[in-house]
Amino acid sequence: GLDRYRPLWLDFADLEPLLGEKVRLVAEGGPTLNARVVDLVDHTRTDNGVTAHQYSLLMRTGLREPLEQYNFCLEHPGWGRCALFCSAVFTLSHGVHYEAIISRLDA
Repeated sequence: GLDRYRPLWLDFADLEPLLGEKVRLVAEGGPTLNARVVDLVDHTRTDNGVTAHQYSLLMRTGLREPLEQYNFCLEHPGWGRCALFCSAVFTLSHGVHYEAIISRLDA
């Protein structure tokens, strides 16, 4: 439920269940947005023995104009919640798209 938080380090497999799902983006002291996760991309790569895990989570909202950048709490009733920094990346006729990038290094 929403009373539990996701682990500190998220892997791609942790995020996959969100693809295509409706989520809420709740900004402390700011707006609450309804969104749908429309894309999830794994950009993980290893160079010189160091693995850089990087995942891109793209979410579509019904907004017509982008808002400021916020730290949002992504909420999903079955998945839980997680704090993410999201920024508007583009606007189409059916809404503003926000992206969160999750990164970590394994040496």
